[in-house]
Amino acid sequence: MNITIGPTSNASSTTTNSPLSGFAAIAAAVAPASTAAPTTTVSAPEAQTDPLEAFDDAYWTRQPAPVQALRNIDDPTQRAFHAADLAASGYKIDVPIMVWGWDPSKVTDLRKSFGYTWVPSAMQAPVEQAPGISSFGQPYNPNSPPSGSIAV
Repeated sequence: MNITIGPTSNASSTTTNSPLSGFAAIAAAVAPASTAAPTTTVSAPEAQTDPLEAFDDAYWTRQPAPVQALRNIDDPTQRAFHAADLAASGYKIDVPIMVWGWDPSKVTDLRKSFGYTWVPSAMQAPVEQAPGISSFGQPYNPNSPPSGSIAV
């Protein structure tokens, strides 16, 4: 996007929706009539790629095409039914991300911070104990993920 600042055929007309548009009008109004102000072109910085957004896009790109379609289903009920059908067909469905619509980068970071190396997919039994807890139930084994689980 380029913004031109300087005299134009209409001194009060500059690029609209610019934080500099008012400045250009003032500069044109106060400049002596015999002096032509130089024209300056300011280029907006290129859009920066957000690393979290890039991670999220990469996460979804690594999924099979039928699973990727979940990302574009806005209706949560419809998305849940479609995810259940995919899980029943043998696809790995990561419920918080693919069904509930949570952010892949944030969910992955949280899982890693709690010591998870894998999590169960939609049709698997939940983890009975968080990593490092051994008070009841089946302890979490970071080195032995069940078949069909999701690597963190």
